[in-house]
Parts: sequence; C-alpha cells; structure tokens
Amino acid sequence: MRAILPLLLGCASFGATAQDKMLVQLPALLDPAVVVDKDVTEECKLAALVGDRVFDRIKAVNPGATAATASPGEERLIRLRITAAQMIPAVQVRRLTVSAELVEGERVIATSSFRDSSAAMPGYGLGLCDIMGNVATAIGRKVASWARRDYATRRNPN
Repeated sequence: MRAILPLLLGCASFGATAQDKMLVQLPALLDPAVVVDKDVTEECKLAALVGDRVFDRIKAVNPGATAATASPGEERLIRLRITAAQMIPAVQVRRLTVSAELVEGERVIATSSFRDSSAAMPGYGLGLCDIMGNVATAIGRKVASWARRDYATRRNPN
C-alpha cells in the first residue's frame, strides 16, 4: 500500500485543480460552414445553449473556471466551436459535434472534437431545445474531462 500511495498522488496531480484559472469563451462559436435549421439557432439560441451547458460541466469539475466573452490576450482559454448540428425529424434524433480548442494568445495548443446525440421518446414531451440541451450537457461532460487533462498537462513553466 505504501508503494501505491505516491503513485496515486502523482497521478492526481496531472489534472487541473480548482485553483487553476480556466477561462472558457462564451457563447460557443457557430462554424460558418454548419447549416442549421433556423428554429434551432433562433428558438434554442444554439450557440448560447451549447456554451452554457458545456461551461456548467467544466465549472462542476473546476470551480475556478470563469467565462470570457473575448480572447483575453496571452491567457489560456478554451474556445468552443459548433462544427455540426443535425436534426432528423422522422426519428426525433438530434446530433451535435463540438470542437474544443485550448488557445494561448492566438496559438492553438490542443484541440479535440466531441460528438453526441439523443432521441426523443414518444410521450415524454421533450421539445427540440430540451433535446439539444441534453446533448450539449453530454458533450459538456466530455469536454470537461478533456479540459482537466489537457489544461493541466500544457501548463506554462513560469
């Protein structure tokens, strides 16, 4: 047991801690190449919905996270970009793909893409925005896990 304890403590130090100042740019950006139904972008306010849900999940694992509305110069920032949003009405499926970038100044130092989907079950009364919100929350969990790892492992030596 004594031999394992230092190993566990060492592994725990690789994640971002609550003291880390993690900035998240809000709202999420909508990639200009993405074609999304007008209902989703206007009624659901997709960029704000995705940004808020992902930020909530990041804040849950890192209470030190704060929202930023613009690039903060040389500080490290997580930028979210919606790269795909699909609605398949016949089967009530909603899919989202979000790219997360870890940016320092104008330089992207890490990036990853996250996809999830959800379908409405008949009789549950979930609307389009509710379903998109659930998908965004699921993506938020994935982004939060990635951010914890990559934010910490790419720390400044200063």
